[in-house]
Amino acid sequence: MARGSASGRGRDRAVGASTSPSGTASQSASQAAGSTTGGNGTGGGANDGGQGTASTGSGSSDAGGDTPPAAGATVLTAVSEPVDVADAERTDDGYPIIAQADLIAVLESTTNGTDAGCDGDLPLAPGYEVPCMVVAGMDSAERRDARAYPVVLAGGEPAVLFAFTPDGVPETAREALYDGQNEVIAMEMGGAYGMDPVEPAQLVRDVLSVIDTSAEDPAADWGLTVTSCEGPLDATRFEPVTCEAEADGSGGATIRLRVLPGTFMLAEPGLIVSADNQVDV
Repeated sequence: MARGSASGRGRDRAVGASTSPSGTASQSASQAAGSTTGGNGTGGGANDGGQGTASTGSGSSDAGGDTPPAAGATVLTAVSEPVDVADAERTDDGYPIIAQADLIAVLESTTNGTDAGCDGDLPLAPGYEVPCMVVAGMDSAERRDARAYPVVLAGGEPAVLFAFTPDGVPETAREALYDGQNEVIAMEMGGAYGMDPVEPAQLVRDVLSVIDTSAEDPAADWGLTVTSCEGPLDATRFEPVTCEAEADGSGGATIRLRVLPGTFMLAEPGLIVSADNQVDV
């Protein structure tokens, strides 16, 4: 996963970029989440339900409802450290399953929270989500409803994104997070990032800085040059903006990127960048 600051190489390669970047990619997915490496514990208030389901607004939560956030709603998120699934049970299609107790421990670790609960297991497969809750916040005293979503980090490591909304994220956002063949990078961009909509030319520059920072880890190098973004990216709408990139050395092969605003718990705001065709399933 990415470490350090964005390189000048990314700025030089950006196509259609503006001359004054609005932010600099600076940290990895786990740092963007404000997570710790420990924090395993038993969850309080979890139901004894089975696996999460693959429909929008699936499962149950104390808040109930199955309507995703309306336009104009900012969604707080946190991305876990990579999850070890070497010994995990598998779905019939071969996807690993994070057991309910392990999912609760990941939630508490990622948020520095306590008394977490989740409604079931989370298959690391497209379309799944599990309602959860945790007592977490700046003073670890606020009860928050959340939804857990599978993601695959750049480099192929599975992880969990928690969205702190009781009703789930829009289907377009869920597909951008994981559709079975994409990977994501979640990275901070600085304290003022996203206060105003990020215009397309600037978004090209910022997405490329995220990709190039990730590439400092060879295992997480997508080898892409961003060429355009539809933009603008509005932090108050958890909806993906489509960008395009060329695969380095491919003679112009185009890869679709989907970019979501990263309003990260316990961390500075940034970007969640998803690249198609990175996972061989």
